[in-house]
Amino acid sequence: QLEHVFSIAMLLSRNDSFDWHRMMDLAHRFRCKRMVIIGLGLCRTFFDTALPQTICQDSDRDRKAARVVKYLTQRITQGDVSYAETLSWRFSPIHFQARDHTEDRIRYLLRMIFCPTMREWINYPLPGRMLFLYYLLRPYRLIKEGVTKKHA
Repeated sequence: QLEHVFSIAMLLSRNDSFDWHRMMDLAHRFRCKRMVIIGLGLCRTFFDTALPQTICQDSDRDRKAARVVKYLTQRITQGDVSYAETLSWRFSPIHFQARDHTEDRIRYLLRMIFCPTMREWINYPLPGRMLFLYYLLRPYRLIKEGVTKKHA
C-alpha cells in the first residue's frame, strides 16, 4: 500500500543518522534484501527519498526488483491498485518475485497450496483428531474450484 511506502519515506527523511549498512546486512541475513530494495525504490520513485549511492547501486543491479518497482509504479499511477489475483487473494506474483532465493519462492508456493484457510475450516468441518486433513483439503479445494472456474 502506498501509505506504507509513504511512512517509510517519512521515517527515512527525518532520520539523518540512519544505519544503511546495518539495515542491508540485516535484510541480507533475513533473506529479504529484494523486498527492502523494492520498498526503497518505491520511496525514491513516489516521494523522491534520498538514498545513499550504495543503495541505489544495489537497486540498479537487481533486475527483478527493478521490474517489480516499475510494475507497481505503473499500476499505481494508472489507478489500478486492486489485487484481484486469479489464483487466490493470498497469492501475489509480486510477493513471489520479491523473494531473494528460489528456496523461499518454493516455500511460498507450498504455503499457498497446502496451508488451510478459513474457507476450508468453514466448508469442511472436521473433528479434532482429523484436523491434519485440512492440509490435504486445501489442494483438493483449489483443484476443484479451478476446474469449475471459481477463484480460490
